[in-house]
Amino acid sequence: IFIGELSWNVDNDWLAQEFSSCGGVESATIQMDRITGRSHRFGYVHFKSMDAVEKVLAMDGKEIDGRAIRANRRSDRGGHGGHGSDQGWGGRGGRGGCGG
Repeated sequence: IFIGELSWNVDNDWLAQEFSSCGGVESATIQMDRITGRSHRFGYVHFKSMDAVEKVLAMDGKEIDGRAIRANRRSDRGGHGGHGSDQGWGGRGGRGGCGG
């Protein structure tokens, strides 16, 4: 699942913790700039089940560190959600429409 509009302060662990109550988080990754090392202020959370994905989608607009986040199945960059081959539900691509 794509999570956008994050605070500069949110790291991978914080992101995973925010959504752990929704169900099994397989991974949570903030996208970082390779040159500056700063957050791009978005990330992806992969889950073990579709139930967790639906719970996260319902949290769109939730405030984390003073910012209302966006949670959706696709990013502004045009990626399509799906169940990647080994990434669990949600992710940065793949086939289908189950997350990302």
